[in-house]
Amino acid sequence: MSGHHLGVASASRLIPPVGFGAVARGYCLGMNLEARTAELFEHFSTQEFDGVSALFAPGAGVRQNGNPEHGIDGLLTMIQGLKRDGVRVDYSDIRRSVGDRFVVEQHVVRLTRPDGVSASSDVCVVVHFDSAGLISGLHEYVDTAAFAALVA
Repeated sequence: MSGHHLGVASASRLIPPVGFGAVARGYCLGMNLEARTAELFEHFSTQEFDGVSALFAPGAGVRQNGNPEHGIDGLLTMIQGLKRDGVRVDYSDIRRSVGDRFVVEQHVVRLTRPDGVSASSDVCVVVHFDSAGLISGLHEYVDTAAFAALVA
């Protein structure tokens, strides 16, 4: 992606820089990391594979509940499965803490099948960013048993 110092274009908006060369907590190359995290979860909820992929650095690692780390392919496969099955993804009660090159997000996620069956759980996600403002790691902590009703 070129033009990082000018802002980062997304499908829906331009995330403005703080200023050329500015260094501030929660910003990386002028990119607002809280806004980048919000963009990631917007892509999850709309199930936009390309939008999700574009936010990750090459070789980024993904972990869920302390299981072995893998690349984003597993994450994209999960999103594709939800979309294929018509499952709606909604986030609520979103809280974010922003640090130097990381964001911790807590939220409630509700998954709803086309037949109206739904399940929800509290989730905590730690998103790590590289020096270019791309996601270098994503660690998710969620009670997956809460979603058992969706596969029954």
